[in-house]
Amino acid sequence: MKRYAIIIVAMLVAAALLAATAAATEKRNEHIVPKEKIVLLNGKDFTGWKLFIPDKKVDVNKAWSVRNGVIHCEGKPKGYMRTEADYAG
Repeated sequence: MKRYAIIIVAMLVAAALLAATAAATEKRNEHIVPKEKIVLLNGKDFTGWKLFIPDKKVDVNKAWSVRNGVIHCEGKPKGYMRTEADYAG
């Protein structure tokens, strides 16, 4: 009987630690979750985005485009895109 009591106490301690860890993680990450929905792409153009291609002779608007709400990249030359705003916490 004593053995079962030890197992039950151990399970209760483990459950309490798990709950405390989950609560601490949620509290730590609450600043990361935005208060309102953030729309990154308006589906029409690259407003709010920075497009980059290393070759200055290439027009980024010919390599990158938005059609029917979808981003398209020709892939040549290689480049990248990033948001103008910082969303890090």
